[in-house]
Amino acid sequence: MNWIERYSASVSWKGFIPLGQEGYDENDPRHGINKSPYSVYGCRCPACRKVASDYSRDRKRRLNPPVYNTTKFAPLGSEDYNPEDTRHGTLRGYNRGRCRCKACKQANADRSLEYSHRKNPDSKFRVDPTNRF
Repeated sequence: MNWIERYSASVSWKGFIPLGQEGYDENDPRHGINKSPYSVYGCRCPACRKVASDYSRDRKRRLNPPVYNTTKFAPLGSEDYNPEDTRHGTLRGYNRGRCRCKACKQANADRSLEYSHRKNPDSKFRVDPTNRF
């Protein structure tokens, strides 16, 4: 029985018995219809596990599309370091790129200071635009 036949059967979930409980029937058409038996009822039969796995894999693909940027970010100290790269001086360059050039360190310092001012507006520390690393 394929999934269309199972879905069109319109069987209610009342009386559904997951794998491992007394009365489990592997021929029950509700197993493997959608993710419900796995997540709601805790069924771990092969059909329900496969549906949940497929759903999770497809969801990850939808929410995290592949990045097709072929140029790799080169942090300070690497042989491919390019100070004219527009990603230098950004928080992404500091955090994800792990770059510690002056521009990236300044971006992180500005963010850190702005955060501390939001948390404590009466802070005695103020931003000095002339103070660079």
